[in-house]
Amino acid sequence: MFGAPVGLGGGTLGRVASAELGPVRDRLGSVEVAVATDVTNPLLGARGAAAIFGPQKGAGPREVEQLDESLSRWAQALRNAGTLDVSDLPGAGAGGGVAAGAIAGLGATVESGFQLIAGLTGVAGAIERADLVITGEGSLDEQSLDGKAPAGIAARAREHAVPLMVLAGRIQLDESQLAGLGVVGSAALIDHAPSLDHARAHAATLLRERAGELVRAWART
Repeated sequence: MFGAPVGLGGGTLGRVASAELGPVRDRLGSVEVAVATDVTNPLLGARGAAAIFGPQKGAGPREVEQLDESLSRWAQALRNAGTLDVSDLPGAGAGGGVAAGAIAGLGATVESGFQLIAGLTGVAGAIERADLVITGEGSLDEQSLDGKAPAGIAARAREHAVPLMVLAGRIQLDESQLAGLGVVGSAALIDHAPSLDHARAHAATLLRERAGELVRAWART
């Protein structure tokens, strides 16, 4: 039914028949929208939002396929509304495809989330003056290398020859990949906990303990 709510969740996007963007654009007026993201994934396909981020949220193979089909339907509706094609646009898959909607529907531009936050917080200057840098990530993996905060922090630490340590919930990079980031010490909380539930429940304590161990070991070198 025209004008009926689509509903929540990526799967419901499969019911979208058309998109009317005039009202929201009129309401925005001259307001400029920027999408701050640290991923370059497109909306659809093998590196798209459903395929890459769906399994992280518990989606199985069939659910990933359904989500990708629904996002494809959404992209087609946006194209039919006269927007650019966001299917293969780098960064459009960020936020599970939220970026695609903002780019196509709101005329948003895409910016590096790390660069934006680093500029606002003065990260570059802080690293330049530091003796040691410690960064973190929930899961330090291949995606972390693709423009996310740890990779950005690592690049600046290398630029100023400052040693870097990493604390993460889990680490799925091998020693050569860690060395490539310039990491001189690392610890995964899951490796020091009897279970994932324990690691989640006692994350703060585990972080303090592991950070202390890493820094003490570095200070002795």
